[in-house]
Amino acid sequence: WHAIRSPRLWQAEQLLRRNKNEMVRQRNEAYRGLISSDISIMATEYKPMFRWLGSRAFEAPIYMEELQDC
Repeated sequence: WHAIRSPRLWQAEQLLRRNKNEMVRQRNEAYRGLISSDISIMATEYKPMFRWLGSRAFEAPIYMEELQDC
């Protein structure tokens, strides 16, 4: 079924998967060795996902919808 999929869609899906894995990895590293007071500090200094992903977070879903309409 890979042969019938658009390579650009496949690349977008791969990019989203890599970004998700990277965010999970960073979160796991941040939680190692935390005490309860550190968690409240981390909650106030939370870095939003969209800031980390940049404009790609908004482009990929729109791009995928355009491909599905074709």
